Amino acid sequence: MSNGVRLFAVAVVLVSSLTLTPLAAADKPEERILTVLRVLIGRPVAAEAGPARISVIPGPFVFLGKSPEEEARDVLQLMGALKKNYGLAEVSIGATSSEWLQLRKETEIAMPLGNVRIGVTPLYIDATQAAYSIRVTKHGEEPSEAKVTIVRGERGLMGTRDGDEAPYIFLTIEPLSSSAQEAKGQDGKGPAVMPAELVQRVQPVYPPDAWKAGIDGVVVLEARIGIDGQVHDLKALRSEPMGLTEAAIEAVKQWRYKPASDANGKPLDVFLTVTISFALDHPVQQKPTK
Repeated sequence: MSNGVRLFAVAVVLVSSLTLTPLAAADKPEERILTVLRVLIGRPVAAEAGPARISVIPGPFVFLGKSPEEEARDVLQLMGALKKNYGLAEVSIGATSSEWLQLRKETEIAMPLGNVRIGVTPLYIDATQAAYSIRVTKHGEEPSEAKVTIVRGERGLMGTRDGDEAPYIFLTIEPLSSSAQEAKGQDGKGPAVMPAELVQRVQPVYPPDAWKAGIDGVVVLEARIGIDGQVHDLKALRSEPMGLTEAAIEAVKQWRYKPASDANGKPLDVFLTVTISFALDHPVQQKPTK
């Protein structure tokens, strides 16, 4: 993080449901999965005399629940576990993003360092899990590739190295859960003809403690938009620490909509998923909606 003025932005993305059709037809180019990607940078205490302490791609992926990081359920805990387990002086957030990744299409991840390029390609999507191919390219080396399957709503973790500038690079991959309900009318039959329209938005306030600590992140909320146009049954599908989730909830619960309606103009209840990205030191980027 620079010593100059720290800029921050909050990007808001509205989507309908996260539910995806099971991968019966893997050749459908339109199939996408909302994935949260976070780059963590680890710096060692001192120059290492021995071999690397973390597997280099294409080594094994580290999964929560099968590693010393299994109790690290949020980014702060994960950063602490990585710092301890790999003898690092510090671990910081390099970049965080939420991306609609298209099936069998590689998306290059924004990296804070220029010597490493990482591309992520979804290979398989169903209602419970997603498989990815991760390709790592380093300057002057042949690309290496590994594949991993991750349960939706959980997190996969991989690591590689980038020489003396920043020896440890960790990438977390989180395919978001498909538990959000489809938008339905009051009778529970079929989708709304006219979707709910946002008419009043309250911008989330970046929590000062998170801003000062350099913590960014992606919060995903599910909300029911009632026939009164108000937000009901708001809950977090994906949370972040240091007040980011609370800030997102506080803002979204004040939003107001023109209610969804059927073909006859009758107001309907619908469910929406709202993705809010808290970003430090880079401009707002609106993500495509599903």
